[in-house]
Amino acid sequence: MNIKIKKYFTILFAIAFFHLLGVFFLYDVFPNYDVLMHSGTGFLLSYILADYWGKYLPQRYIRYVFIFSVLVCLGVIWELGEYVWDQTISTYFNLNFLQLSLQDTMGDLALDMVGSLIFLFYNYKKKLDK
Repeated sequence: MNIKIKKYFTILFAIAFFHLLGVFFLYDVFPNYDVLMHSGTGFLLSYILADYWGKYLPQRYIRYVFIFSVLVCLGVIWELGEYVWDQTISTYFNLNFLQLSLQDTMGDLALDMVGSLIFLFYNYKKKLDK
């Protein structure tokens, strides 16, 4: 297996693992765990997108807009998945809801975007320093 693919799977596994830790108990122990999860996920997914798509999109600004747009779409899909989960599984089995309110959903999406923007700014500054 390619080294890059292994790196991507490792990052995606870490994101899934930390999300599961949050679902099972860390959200109750650390009130700001959600902030860390969403901004960190935005940062790491932007890293994967930049690393993979960087060679296909040579113009820096187009690449940054593309990465940011894909990340926003992934965040929306994730939040829709949480909504569907709440309306089906959580309701049927009487579990805690993942979506507490519209404010929570919008905050999650904003944190995803902040994490992505931090990565893109870091990447931009790193390229300027070369």
